[in-house]
Amino acid sequence: MTLQPNTLTPEQLQKLQAALQQLQEALQELPVIPPEERRRLTKSGHRSAGFVRYLANLVRNEPDHCPVSFDRDAFLQEADLWEPLMIQQAILHQQVDRIDSQSLLLGNNAMHRAQELFQVLRASSRSHPELAEHVRVLSTLYRRRNSSSANASTPSVS
Repeated sequence: MTLQPNTLTPEQLQKLQAALQQLQEALQELPVIPPEERRRLTKSGHRSAGFVRYLANLVRNEPDHCPVSFDRDAFLQEADLWEPLMIQQAILHQQVDRIDSQSLLLGNNAMHRAQELFQVLRASSRSHPELAEHVRVLSTLYRRRNSSSANASTPSVS
């Protein structure tokens, strides 16, 4: 494991936490679609945008081509909201990648330093019995960390 330079400052972390709080508040009332329902929805990603955009322009410019039963207003509203939301989603994914990179970097460095310190404590515990309990707890935590890393999950957020 090699140490990488830390680029995140405590001030940046505070700004990030404040921005995420604002984002959580802004998105709080939007529903979360359960996975089963997501699987039933029509696939629509960035490659579908041109198809939807073309039809939205057609509906706007030549409304006579739409059947009377077609809800033009609902379609145009959904189309007009969807495309900018996809752009925001892409931007958000880029920012999540930045956070993920910093998390990996800082976690790498913290674990590297923690392992160094653990080795020192373990060696010192032979001549300092008061460290034995700490070494036992740390050994258990380290083994647990290694055994669960194969099926690691994302920490829960309350």
